[in-house]
Amino acid sequence: MKYTFLRYAGLKISSIIFVTLMFTGLLIAQEIHKYIDDQGVMHFVDDESLIPEKYKTRSKSVIKREGEPKQLLEEQKEAQPKVDLKGGEVKRDKFGNTPSYWRARFKALQDERLSKERELRSLEEQRSEISKKLESARSKAFFIGDSQSITEAASLENRLRDIENSIKITITALDELNKKISVDIYDELVQAGGDPSWLILGE
Repeated sequence: MKYTFLRYAGLKISSIIFVTLMFTGLLIAQEIHKYIDDQGVMHFVDDESLIPEKYKTRSKSVIKREGEPKQLLEEQKEAQPKVDLKGGEVKRDKFGNTPSYWRARFKALQDERLSKERELRSLEEQRSEISKKLESARSKAFFIGDSQSITEAASLENRLRDIENSIKITITALDELNKKISVDIYDELVQAGGDPSWLILGE
């Protein structure tokens, strides 16, 4: 009877050790991916396919080991956006949006404006380059009169016309963005019951 009990106890202990080792092995071998979204929040997933496409370039693969879960949680906590407090309570507009939400929208508009400004500069450079080529092609077409120069000049004129149209569209988009940044978003925030000072980045 004593031998049977010891053998049973030995099997139970062996089973517990085996399960523990297997679980520990999974923890060591499991690959964890982390990424940061547009709000600056850090996320951890165990499957890379769960990462949204636009954040994959900002993702990083980490290995989850024994003793690391606490560290990962601390990193995630540090990456959380600052809570906006007023008198010990989170500041919100009448729709429940916090200052962080409004600052993120404001920054997104500013980033979009920077992108459009770069696009405009690129188009203007292309216009300048094509204008020079067109002037040269027109001179050849006038003095030489060969069909190749005439065809080249006509093609460059079409390209220049397309770029001019693109420049007009980009300028219009920039004007709209400037209005949104300087007027519209402030009006929208006030109508939502928020404070315009929320839009000051870095507060």
